[in-house]
Amino acid sequence: MKITQVLLAFPSDTCSKRQDHSHKIKTQLSQTFSQTFQYIIHFLANNSEPRIWQTKTRKGDLIWHIYDPKTGQNEQFTCEQDVRIWIEKQYYR
Repeated sequence: MKITQVLLAFPSDTCSKRQDHSHKIKTQLSQTFSQTFQYIIHFLANNSEPRIWQTKTRKGDLIWHIYDPKTGQNEQFTCEQDVRIWIEKQYYR
């Protein structure tokens, strides 16, 4: 009795492409999780720093907002110079 070897003809790179794609997805998920975790840690660690942001009125004028989490104080200013003065008074006395 003669035994014949049968080889199945599958493209050799099909399995490796699936593994590469799976690896890329896992790597991307890992990076996204790591970045999110670092953001949360950074946010929690810097919770005592004042938050400063701008908004515009309906007329287009800029309003500067400051929130100081140490004191719970909220302030609004119409110019950047006033913001700088407030920061200097609060933190560089």
